[in-house]
Order: sequence, then structure tokens, then C-alpha cells
Amino acid sequence: MVHQFGTLYQTEFELDKYMKTSHLEKAINNIIQMGVDTYTGAAIWSMQPLFEKAKKQRGGKVPCYLIVLTDGKAHDNVLEPSKMLRKSAVNIYAIGVKSANITQLNEIADSEAKVYYVEQFDSLKNIKNEFVRDICSEKACEKMKADVMFLVDSSGSISHQDFEKMKKFMQELVDKCSVGLDEVQFGVVQFSSTNKEEFQLNSSKDYIINAIGNMAQMQQNTYTGKALQFVSDYFKPAKRARPSVNKILILLTDGEAHDNVREPSSALRKEGTIIYAIGIKDANHEELEIMAGSKDYWFYMPSFEGLENITTNLSNQLCINSRPGNIAYFFLLYVMLSPQE
Repeated sequence: MVHQFGTLYQTEFELDKYMKTSHLEKAINNIIQMGVDTYTGAAIWSMQPLFEKAKKQRGGKVPCYLIVLTDGKAHDNVLEPSKMLRKSAVNIYAIGVKSANITQLNEIADSEAKVYYVEQFDSLKNIKNEFVRDICSEKACEKMKADVMFLVDSSGSISHQDFEKMKKFMQELVDKCSVGLDEVQFGVVQFSSTNKEEFQLNSSKDYIINAIGNMAQMQQNTYTGKALQFVSDYFKPAKRARPSVNKILILLTDGEAHDNVREPSSALRKEGTIIYAIGIKDANHEELEIMAGSKDYWFYMPSFEGLENITTNLSNQLCINSRPGNIAYFFLLYVMLSPQE
């Protein structure tokens, strides 16, 4: 949910309004700035009934987070309403920009670890990964639940040593997750000129890690589009995928596809599958973004050694996209520069 504030406050959209990331991003982009003064305390008071509604909708066992973004000093008291929310088991993070008051940020969050400050709005992107790691800690992600398929380029352009690095990357990512029937499930499909199933979505963690280690490289050409069509069946019950569980595809490739990737990747996303496209060396950047559907869902590394640098980042992303029904996030935005005093 996004709740905007100034002198007044308004709800931009409710928690259950958007079920797809693309729709949520569009709604945020369409927010119109209110352009008034900074009454942060009143806005925080207004959040209490919204959190109560969220708890009733989800059975009262939902971890709740309030993320307050502001660039100015509040004209009212922020300590009391923040205390009230924290007593209701709401985790509050305060993000300040430019003229934000550090004392007030600490009163809002009640912990320096939950306070972030940057000098300029352009610097918000620099704290994104740190913030995600904090929200998606090991404890926060212990109830992850998703069906995750790896789609792995096994073409001849990849050396044996680099193929082993891809396998190690997958093993480390699996090892970071709790694997099980009520947790995260993994499957693997290799592709080259043809496609090869390694295993489906019902294996134990030990089996998965051993099976990945035993994968033999196919060493043919790169037909990514055909592989995307093939792997779509693995997100259906016939291939042991679970209904009402988030579907995530992690694609690894080192080259340009010999066929069309736009239609099959679009079809997967329309069915609700989140696609992470990971490109190495000669991978085509434009193709990666076409497959992922968003610049936030593709990664590129000039060498296979770089895979180890994105393991934590990707596991954090899996955390976020594996728990949409289990966390209530509220963003409280002050979206106008504070007037000079």
C-alpha cells in the first residue's frame, strides 16, 4: 500500500489492489504530488486503522512494515504515533532525504539500524540493496514459498570451467533457501539446440545440490525461445507445481538466442511467472530485458566469476517475490520539498 502525506494525507492504493509487479510499478509512477506542508505525525496516526484492516484480512499473523520517506522536518509530533504503531507490532523504517530531521527519523524508527539518510534523491538508489537485505533478513525469509525453475544455457560456447561455475552458483542459491513441500521447491531444465529436464519441483535440498553437481553439458547451439516455451509446462500441476504459489524462472545464458524470445517470455509473464534473466559474457542486453520484462529483473556480468557477486542480491529478490501474501508493506510518502523556514 502507498499512503501519501503533506498537510493532509491520502491512500493511493490498498494492499490487495495490485497482484503483479508491473501493475504496482505503473500505479506508483502515476502518483500525483500533493504539494503541501509536512505533517508526518498526523500521517503516522492515520496508518493505525489501515494496519488493523490488513491484520483482519490476513488472519492477524502477518508481519507488518511501515516505510516512511520524507525530505523535511515534521510540523507535528512524530514520537507518540510511532510508539503506538510499534506497540501494535509494526516494524517502522524511516528514510530521510536532504532536509529531513535526523532526530525525528530516529523517533519514528526507534532504532538507528532502521534509519536511512541520503543527501540527494538520486542517492536513494544507492541504499536500495542494503535496505532490501535488512527487510529480507534470514528471519524474515524463513517462510519463503515459491516454485523456482532454473533454465540453464548448456551451449558449446561455454567452457567446461565456466559451466561448473554456473552449477556452483545454482547450488549456492539453493543452499540459501529452505526447501520443502511447504517452502521453496526447485527444478532444473538445460537447453541448447534441444531441451533436457534434470529434475522437477519435488526434490529434497540434498538431492537438488547433488543433481546439479552431476549435470553434463549439452554443448550445442542457443535456442532460448524454444526453451522458454518448453519450461512453461513446469509451472503447471502436471509437472508438480503448486497452485497459488509464486512461480519464478531463473534463466542463465552466455549468448544471443538463435530464435525469438519475446513471445514465449511474454506468455510466461502473463501467466504470472516472474523471470530473472542472468546474462554472462556475450549475452545480448536487449534480449535479457525483453525476457525479464523490466530492467529490475535482469543481471549482466562480463565473466562467469561475477555470478558469485549476485548470489545474495538474487536471494533477497527471491525473498521479496516469495512472500507477497505473508507481509503487509505500507509506504508513507512525503513527496514535496519542505518549504524554507
